[in-house]
Formats: sequence, C-alpha cells, structure tokens
Amino acid sequence: MVSKVSNATLWTFLAFFISQILRLFSNLILTRLLLPEMFGLMAIVTVVRVGVYMCTEIGLKINIIRHDEAEKSHVLNTAWTMQIVRGILLWILISIIAVCLILLNNYGVISPGTLYADSRLPYLLLVIGCVAFIVGFESPNSWLAQRNMQLGRLTILELLSQIVGLFVMVSGAWAYHSIWALVAGGVVSALLKTVLSHVVLIGRRSYFCWHKATVIEFLHFGKWLFFSAMITFFALNGDRVILGGLLTAEQLGFYAVAYFLATSLKDLVEKLIGNVWYPLLSKVQRDDKGLLVNVYYSLRRKLDIIIYLCVGFLYVTAPLIIGLLYDNRYQDSGWMLQILSITMLASGFRLGNVLLLAMGNPKVGALSVFIRACALIIMLPLAYENYGIVGAIWSIAINPLFEIPIILYFFIKYKIISWGKEFIFLPFVIVGFYMGEAFLYAFDYLRIYFI
Repeated sequence: MVSKVSNATLWTFLAFFISQILRLFSNLILTRLLLPEMFGLMAIVTVVRVGVYMCTEIGLKINIIRHDEAEKSHVLNTAWTMQIVRGILLWILISIIAVCLILLNNYGVISPGTLYADSRLPYLLLVIGCVAFIVGFESPNSWLAQRNMQLGRLTILELLSQIVGLFVMVSGAWAYHSIWALVAGGVVSALLKTVLSHVVLIGRRSYFCWHKATVIEFLHFGKWLFFSAMITFFALNGDRVILGGLLTAEQLGFYAVAYFLATSLKDLVEKLIGNVWYPLLSKVQRDDKGLLVNVYYSLRRKLDIIIYLCVGFLYVTAPLIIGLLYDNRYQDSGWMLQILSITMLASGFRLGNVLLLAMGNPKVGALSVFIRACALIIMLPLAYENYGIVGAIWSIAINPLFEIPIILYFFIKYKIISWGKEFIFLPFVIVGFYMGEAFLYAFDYLRIYFI
C-alpha cells in the first residue's frame, strides 16, 4: 500500500511538473504571437465548456474509484456508456449556448464593447464543443488506473496528448497568428488522448452496456455531486463569467495570465487529491476507518507548510515574476497575481472536503461551493461598481476562504477536529513573505552589480 501511494505521488508530481513547464513555455510563446484579447476570448470559451461539463456532473469517476464492485464488467461499462451519452448532450448544450449568443447580439441585448459582444465567440464555442463529445469516448480503464493508483501509463498518455496539442497551438499561432490555433490544439489533444486511452491503458475492452440497477445507483449517489458540481462551476469559474460582462477582452486577457500563474499550485493540490489522496482516503475508509483522521492530518501537515510558504512568497514577488516572464503589455497581470495569491490559503482545507466525501458525505461539498457561489455573485459586481477592477480582483481572491468555516463546522459535528493541527502552520505565511523580500533584495543586488 505504501509503495502504491509513493509511486502514485511520484507520478503525479512528475506529470504536474512537466505539464506546468510545457504550459508555461507555450504560454510565453503564445503571448508574444497573439494579442491579449485572444486569451480573454479563450478564457470565456474554456469557462463555458467547463461550466456545461460541471453542470452535468454525476460523479462517474468518483463512483468507480470508491465502488466495491467497480471492476465488474457490467458496472464499468455502464458507467462508460453513461459518459458517452453525457458527452453528446454536452456538445448539444454548448451549441445551443453559441446560437443564443448570436441571437442576443443580433437583437442588441448584449452591451457593445464587452467580451460577449465579440462576433468570434459563438463560432469558437461551436467548434470547441466537440471536445466534450470526443472525451466522452475515453476508456474507463483510466478510472481503474486512478482507483488502483497505477498512474504510470496514464501519466505518459496525458503528457503525450498535451505535448501534441501544445505543438499544434504554437505552430498554428506562429503561422497564422489566429485564435483558431488555440482551438485546434484543444481538439487534437482531446482526440489523441481518447484514442490512446483505448490502446495504451491496461484493462478490459470497453463495450456499450446499460445495467439498470447500476444506472439507478450511480444517479442516486450522483444527485448531490450533480448539485455540488453545478454550484462549483459558479464558485470556481463564475469570476470569468461575470468579468466577461464587465471587462474588455484585453483586460480579461491580463486576468487570464495572472489566474494561470496563481492557480498553478492549486492545480497540483487538485491533482494530488484526485489521483492519490482521494483513492487513499477511500481505501483507508474501506479497510480501517480508525486510521482515517490520522492519515488525513498527516497529509494536511505537509500540504499546509508548502502552501503557506508559497502564499507569502508569491504575494511579494508577483510583479517581478510577471515582469521577467512577459512583455510590457502584460504588466497589469502583476498586481492581479499578487492579489490572487491569497486564494491559495484555502487549498489545504479542500482536502477536508475530500475526507468527508470518502466518509460517504457528499453534501458538505455541495454546501461549501453553494456558499462560495452566492458570495461571488453578490460581492464581485458590488466590488467592481464601488472599487473598479481592483475591488473585483480582491473579491475573487478572498472567495475561497468562505469554505473554511463550513469544513470546520462539519469536523466539529463529526468530532474529528484537531484545532492545533488545523492552524499551527499558518505563521509560515509570514516566513514565506520574508523569503520573498529576501529574494527581491538579492535580485536587486545582482541586477545592480552584475547586469
């Protein structure tokens, strides 16, 4: 068991490191080949695709990871068939949204000058919608690989498809300087990943199956996940949905760059949670419930130290990072990144949600994201109206913190709380802050005397 966890963690870190290096490298190239407004447009295209995807989430992968009979053919292939049906519905829904945008623009409902008034947006959505359809056919053996924490082949598959997709984006942007290069890369990456999942991953051959009892069971468990995922979309992506109606495409492009960098560590945490820690906590829950809380706090200890250090460090060094990586057009991303670093403070508590989910309580996650979504919908427009774009970014940065009291309440209710272990490492934010100050001092010294 220890060996599996170690290997899964190693593969997750390796995949994340390589993936982020590739994303950053391609991002640096693309920001020099394309206009900032194109990244604003793609931010909205991505949000719509992810939003429709999340608003139809019924927890198929989560069910397979935790289900006692997940490796039986009728269970696994029923889940796969449900995934395909869902993918078809997703493409239809995205196409409907695109047509609605065209009609709303034709009738003058959307304010001119905002991102939603851009004539390219509906057609980008029509094409990118096919990604949801393609991914629906991905092999269910990828779920089994995560369930059994056998991530080697799955990691290689994901990295290969990402590399090919990024190559298509960069080469297309180099040749045509068009936003369609970004769309083409996404489609090619999804298609390659789906095909390779049936060729590379170990497991049984997939076939269409509709086992009624399994469908009912999955839908019954997934009803709370459906509600949670729908609200999660607004909690995690509502910022760009709302900003799309307030900012220009160029301003949203600056925000997209800052958001990409600010969420890098959070993305790693999400990867570890999905690929390693949720399967681990689920297995401990099945095998030895008495160890569950101890395992959880063991994970939290390591996670909190790293996160708090990074928050303090990034808050100080954000403007310098943007200045070093991007040209002068993107300098506004610097102060945005500085503020958005605050969002990472709640990342450790995200694991608490997963602990409660492994214990068989998906309601907590739904409630947490509901509170966050409501706060975002109310606070962001008010902050923008009163304090402009700076106020809007601050309202986004503090939004994840609303999840913390909810998690703590349920920890108290189930008598699994350890107050000391929850907050003992918070002072590491200050340590990270002074590490950032020291880094800036050293950088200025080197720049003055050696450059």
